[in-house]
Amino acid sequence: MRATLALARVLALAAGWVLATTIVQAAEVAPKGELAVFAGGCFWCVEADFDKVPGVLSTVSGYTGGTVANPSYEQVSGKHTGHAEAVQIRFDPAKVSYEQLLAVYWKSIDPTTTDRQFCDVGSPYRTAIFATDDGQLQAARASLAALQKSKPFKAAIVTPIERAGPFYRAEDYHQDYYLKNPVRYKYYRLSCGRDNRLAELWGRRDTEPLRGHLIKRKSSARGRGQTRAHHSPKDGIHARHPSRQRRPAAGRVRPLPRGHPAQA
Repeated sequence: MRATLALARVLALAAGWVLATTIVQAAEVAPKGELAVFAGGCFWCVEADFDKVPGVLSTVSGYTGGTVANPSYEQVSGKHTGHAEAVQIRFDPAKVSYEQLLAVYWKSIDPTTTDRQFCDVGSPYRTAIFATDDGQLQAARASLAALQKSKPFKAAIVTPIERAGPFYRAEDYHQDYYLKNPVRYKYYRLSCGRDNRLAELWGRRDTEPLRGHLIKRKSSARGRGQTRAHHSPKDGIHARHPSRQRRPAAGRVRPLPRGHPAQA
């Protein structure tokens, strides 16, 4: 009898230890922080801008706002899905608030254009705030109302605020593009006129932090090779070394990143 009770106690202790260990492991695996989702034109640039914000834990480039599940880059850029290029931002609310992220967002975009951001034209490059809950919805609306009164330009703000829907991660070759291909990324951003237009809208001092494009905490991507010449089947342009390329025309599809299936 005593042996049976002793065995029962041992089993109970073991079961409790297993349960406690499982709970701890689950807590460690569970994603930390909260999510914000913004569309601001080229997701390469939006990702680069928010990666520098203290309190941002991670960023993911992807597609949202449309009707097609698990879309490809070709489908989205071909305007067949209704999706916009967007970035999902995981942040620590103890270090940076959603309201602070909104302030960064506004000054990283041109909110006066519809279905366009800088040299990229079409609905996939529209701006939008995708609120993940009621709190974010209220905060975004309040931020917009305040900006309507304080904006340093005359043009109307046309960036919509919407409820967040499914978010689909973009292909791996789009993630951390500005780190994997720093020369090509900097050339694209410069030739697209993004920073010049932001300075024109918001003032050079307010947009200066966004020009430090290559600061990032995802150190694992450092040291990777840069993209070489490639050909885009959509625009028929041979992308040579950045120093030999011409300024992209409005609406032109960006150069295909290294690793794109079309380059195989």
